[in-house]
Amino acid sequence: MNLFFHLGRYFILIKRVFSKPEKLSVYVRQIIHEIDNIGISSLPIIAIISFFMGGVITIQSAFGFTSPLVPLYAVGYTAGGYVMGIATGACSSYEYIFGIQAFFEPWKLYYSFTKVITFAFLITSISSYFGYYTHGGALEVGKSSTAAVVYSSILILIFNFLLTQLFLT
Repeated sequence: MNLFFHLGRYFILIKRVFSKPEKLSVYVRQIIHEIDNIGISSLPIIAIISFFMGGVITIQSAFGFTSPLVPLYAVGYTAGGYVMGIATGACSSYEYIFGIQAFFEPWKLYYSFTKVITFAFLITSISSYFGYYTHGGALEVGKSSTAAVVYSSILILIFNFLLTQLFLT
């Protein structure tokens, strides 16, 4: 019964979140503020992380493809290391660009963005649920944070499996 209690409370919270706000102008102003604060202000750190992660993946892929059965242009399939691949000599510009074009399939973008939106919704809504219903002091906040991470992780694994089954079979 505890499971149904929490599921019910979760869906009631989600319904309240997506219901019409009392003052639309305040809501719109707050959304614009949050988009700027959370989204646009985060772009520099996202760019830095993406640049270096793409570089590391490209370099590891280029030096890991030692088999003659795997062509070097397959490095382009790893999406994010053009500058680092060229700068380190791991691959040529032509090989990287050819690899991007050779393996591009538009439906993979749809699949990827669907997973991103689903996982973002799960993480934010589950964390919001646990945060909204937390009572007490620091100890309870710690327990709620831990529970939010655990439940989010489990549901991401489940939804990753379901979405992969849905899209790839």
